Amino acid sequence: MALVSPVFKALLQPSFKEGETLRSIGKVEIPLPDDDPIAFRILMIILHAQNHSVPRQVDLSLLTSIAVLVDKYELHNSVGIFADMWISALKQATEMPESFSQDLVSWICITWVFRKSTEFNHVTLVAQKEAMRKRFLHIDEIPGFANLPLPSKLIDKIYQNREVAMQHAFSKLEGVIASLNPNPGLFIFMRQVPQCPNGDEDCDAMLLGSILRAATKQKLWPIPEAPYYDPFNAISVTDLASKLRSLRIQSACGKMQLSPSNLDTHGVRETLDAAALALENSPQGLNLEDFS
Repeated sequence: MALVSPVFKALLQPSFKEGETLRSIGKVEIPLPDDDPIAFRILMIILHAQNHSVPRQVDLSLLTSIAVLVDKYELHNSVGIFADMWISALKQATEMPESFSQDLVSWICITWVFRKSTEFNHVTLVAQKEAMRKRFLHIDEIPGFANLPLPSKLIDKIYQNREVAMQHAFSKLEGVIASLNPNPGLFIFMRQVPQCPNGDEDCDAMLLGSILRAATKQKLWPIPEAPYYDPFNAISVTDLASKLRSLRIQSACGKMQLSPSNLDTHGVRETLDAAALALENSPQGLNLEDFS
């Protein structure tokens, strides 16, 4: 182990208890209670060049455990070729996650440790779009997260990108509401000309009332405070885009039209749909090179 692992090489130096014991009696036992025994055994098979005994496929849980030990003992060079084989087989056997889950975090760990750029970009993109949905408010609430070798700067970047994307979308919503509000003291720096091209204040009032009612129902108004982690109103990038598209907006001019399919919201619907699309496209998957 000392020949391939810098960690064990240091541990077995005379300056450590284990190294002194090895030097004194020629052997030493090192307890490793936190290490997955199956993953550790596979690594020992690899390090002892028993390639015929190395499994050709491993499941996601075991590959995650192997990644943890590879990072812990700095065995990347020795295991890299087998990691490529396992990752390729796993991708063929199962689809990579498209939702925020324990499996997604496992994939982030695997692609981080084994430096798989394309896959890392994909799973971190999914994390940015889907974080805060359903059960888990934050990645560090995922069971077993504390044992994963994921640096805080990586996790912080995922949530920072999520927050920035959502801030831009909420700003669009706030701007639309400001443009319709008749109170000159409210949102004064954001106020625009009336939306109704006919200058009909009643039409603007209906637009404003409908968007406020719809946004309040969806818990988008009042605008939530960043970083949008409220456990009673957890929301993801995907959630927010869907809610923006679902807002039911009406105008007086539109209600007077004969065809319901042609209801005119004087550009409000188009503005919010564009904001939803921009929100979905704004997070970009992370690049390994940015963390070197």
